[in-house]
Amino acid sequence: MNAAIANGSDKAAQRIADVTAECGISLVASLPDGWITRLITQFAGMRAFATWRSIARNRRSGFARAHSSAASARSR
Repeated sequence: MNAAIANGSDKAAQRIADVTAECGISLVASLPDGWITRLITQFAGMRAFATWRSIARNRRSGFARAHSSAASARSR
């Protein structure tokens, strides 16, 4: 990937994360996906978000636990 494309991808990931935070979203859950690696990394690097990376598609209860844990961590 050339530098111009990488820079554009980074800017797009930053913009998406900023708008997501402005909307009041605080939990981001993801499955491994090479197409949005930069976006997942952007979310993980921002304090506004609790991130939960899953390796299984059928663990819905894990999303709720991750959100509860993140909410209590942010309130400290």
